[in-house]
Formats: sequence, structure tokens, C-alpha cells
Amino acid sequence: MSIQLQFGLIPALGYGFDYLTRVYTDLLSEGIPAAVEFMPFVCCIAYLVFVLRTSEEERKKNELEQMQSCLNLQISQAVHEIEALRESQKDASTYRHDLRHHMQHLLSCIENGKIEQAEGYIHEVCAQIEAGRVKNYCENETVNLIFSSFAGRAESAGATMNIKAVVPYILPVSETDLCVLLSNALENALHACTAQEQKGTIDILAYEKNGRFFFQVTNPCRKEVVFENGVPVTDRPGHGIGVRSICAIVDRYGGMYSFLVEDNKFILRVSL
Repeated sequence: MSIQLQFGLIPALGYGFDYLTRVYTDLLSEGIPAAVEFMPFVCCIAYLVFVLRTSEEERKKNELEQMQSCLNLQISQAVHEIEALRESQKDASTYRHDLRHHMQHLLSCIENGKIEQAEGYIHEVCAQIEAGRVKNYCENETVNLIFSSFAGRAESAGATMNIKAVVPYILPVSETDLCVLLSNALENALHACTAQEQKGTIDILAYEKNGRFFFQVTNPCRKEVVFENGVPVTDRPGHGIGVRSICAIVDRYGGMYSFLVEDNKFILRVSL
């Protein structure tokens, strides 16, 4: 709107300048160069400003579209991962439900002297149940699934996650936004933790109070972190998108976030 207003003022300015210089002065009639070239100069400056502002707005638009595409991709991945975890949990529930059939098969193997076959069957069933196990950290299913997924990834990478969560079933945050928020925060913490020789521990605190959701992640941080306006930034290609996604979601809900480094530990705090 401001660009249209800017160009709309140019004809008015031209008319006013022409009126003043013709009625009250003889600048135009005498062909004074400064008066003759004034309006072409103004038009050139206005056009230059228009080009620069249009380019800047186009750049911001492209950045927003790129971020939106990344957010959509992250949401799809998070939803897909949660659905996979739910299916895995259902499989584990099915195994527990079918425990009687497993016992009958094992009894049959033992009665027929097939001890090795029984042992192999026990190991197979235990592995399948363990793979689909989801630990209950709180009442919220989505939070449990995400925490269980990343706790398993941390364990596989040699790191440790300490999780304290008191989160109710219903939160003032949509499931997709919650997936992106938690997944990005835990992904960044896990990446920073596993990038070190000594993997260390990731501490997670999540709870709901007075209708607001609070979330904190603390992870070891040995490298220097560069901040701009209180937000960590990086010039490495493909990095920094997770932080921007977290900020975008928190801003959308009118919440607050903070990033800081204390005693070689990186701390993210979010309130929605």
C-alpha cells in the first residue's frame, strides 16, 4: 500500500511544483536547469526506491515461502513418525493380548524337547515388544510418543535423556504444532549432544500450568554460539531452520521463547 501511495504522490508533487514555478516564479519559463530537471530527477529517485523495496519484499516473500515449505515438510515427517509409533504401540499391545498363545507355543516346544526353538521364540517376541514400547511420561499421548522416539535415538547414539513431564491430555497447542516444536527442539539438542566426544545428558522439563504449556531443554554446548536479537544463528547451509520454526510457532500462539548459554550448557525455554 505504501508503494502505491508513493507513486500516487508523484503526479500531485509534479502538479504542485509546476504550479508554483509557473505562477509565483519564472524558473520554468526562463529554462533554469535545476527547475527543468527537478521532476525527472524525482521520478528517477522514486523508481529506484520502488525497485529496491520491491526486491526486498520479494526476497522476504521467498524466505517466508521457503520456511513454510520446511514447516510443512517437518509437520508431515512428525505426523508420519507419530503414526508409525502408534502402530508400533498397537503391535506391542497385540503381543501382550496374545500372550496366552505365545505361552501355549512355548509349552509345546518344551514338551517336545525343542528348548533352543523355545529360547529363540522368546528372544524374538521380547525384541518385537521392546521395539514397540512407548514409555509413559505424562498423560499426553503425543508428548509421550515424541519423547519415547527421541529417548530411543539418544540411547542408540550413546547419549542420555532425563525427562520430567507433567502434561495433561489436552493442551492449548495443536498436535501438528506440538510435533514440530518438540521435534525441532529435541533434534537440535540431540545433534549438539552427539557431536561431542563425551555425549553427555539432555535434560527435558515439560508441564502445564494455568492453561499455559512450558517446555525447557538443556543440553551440553562446547562450541561458541552466535546470537542475533537473542536467537542463535548459523551460516552453515541447511542449518537454523529448526530454530526459525520454533520461533514461528511460538509467535503464532503469542508465547515467549528464550535461548541462552550458561556454564557450557545451551538452554531453550518456551512458554505458550
